[in-house]
Amino acid sequence: MKRHQPFKWCHFLPDVILLNVRWYCRYALSYWDLEEMMLERGVEVDHTTLFISINFLTRIHHFTRRALIVH
Repeated sequence: MKRHQPFKWCHFLPDVILLNVRWYCRYALSYWDLEEMMLERGVEVDHTTLFISINFLTRIHHFTRRALIVH
């Protein structure tokens, strides 16, 4: 069985991506707010990159969770 690797093509560490996903889902932050927060921490990332990463990972979570509930 082939295992899915959600961070295969990412340019940032998985910890940085997951931190932004957590902040976006937990708090009412915009992508520009996350971009600014990352810049304050020394990580230069564009809000478009955050948008793509967050949407991709939340879709994976939604569909895997749904598959686990259905089956």
